[in-house]
Amino acid sequence: MAVFYLLIGTESFPCDTLCEHIYEMEHTLHIPDTGLLHLVPWRDELVESLGYDIRGSYVERFWLPILGPTSTWILRRSADVFDAFPHGTTVDLVDMAATLGLSFAAGKNSPFARSLQRCVMFGFAQPTHAHADGLAVRRVAPPLAQRFVQRLPPSLAVAFNEWQTDPSVRVVPSRHAVHSQPRNI
Repeated sequence: MAVFYLLIGTESFPCDTLCEHIYEMEHTLHIPDTGLLHLVPWRDELVESLGYDIRGSYVERFWLPILGPTSTWILRRSADVFDAFPHGTTVDLVDMAATLGLSFAAGKNSPFARSLQRCVMFGFAQPTHAHADGLAVRRVAPPLAQRFVQRLPPSLAVAFNEWQTDPSVRVVPSRHAVHSQPRNI
């Protein structure tokens, strides 16, 4: 097995351990024991110009199988928070978890904490440096990378390719149109 070394100044470090440590530092979310987390919107001009509304059909169809349902709902709830508080606010994680049908437990191993961590792991959220118990969260989802398209079920991979090539498949019926259709019971 080959070992790669990272040179920093005159010192070298085995890349596997140092790179993992750097990755963990940047991609690990600290869940505060207080159950309070300061959410702020993550501003990214490139993603916001190319991406999709976090509450839209693109995220529901193509990101949901990658992120998981709880992480997707956390992102949607965060977008709702930003609608009310455009510069961010402190949220009660106990309440947010309860609105998603989960309980909140301090630590990194609860289902809610793991879902928050998935948001960080997939680049939808990042710890903030300005606030110790803070999290910057995207309001706009980036386009799906090819490595994630390969993880989609075959039917969704086909739908994704159609989405990319045919703008007419992007039209989603309005809520009113769906509910105004007669139902046979």
